[in-house]
Amino acid sequence: MPNVQAAVKGILMRNGKFLIVKQKLSGFSVWDLPGGRIKYGSDPVSCLIREFREETDMNVEVIKPVGTWYFFRENGGDQVVLTTFLCRHVSGEVDLGKNTDKEENLTEYKWVSPEEFMSDDFDTGHESFKKMIRDYFRL
Repeated sequence: MPNVQAAVKGILMRNGKFLIVKQKLSGFSVWDLPGGRIKYGSDPVSCLIREFREETDMNVEVIKPVGTWYFFRENGGDQVVLTTFLCRHVSGEVDLGKNTDKEENLTEYKWVSPEEFMSDDFDTGHESFKKMIRDYFRL
């Protein structure tokens, strides 16, 4: 029986653009925000700080929640509900080569404006992600 999983994602802004990462999944790729699943007993904010560091080699401060979105895993799998937070850069620069979680399979990153992100060039795998971005940035 499918379960519901919780995850956290972060919006990190720089010069009017935010960071997105491309994740290769089984047979296709999607654009996503840095972050990941919350492990049982973990604090969501600490989880996001750790995930950001593991995936991008950057340290961030979590400022505030900005929205939620969701998706379903392949073949009738679990539903994942993601809480997204605004983050502030503390130190480091993006280096996907230092990703310590090889299951993530991150292949690329970009800084994009909210308007650019809404184009069809950025497949997110689920419309609720783009809706959350549209609502947060009031597009």
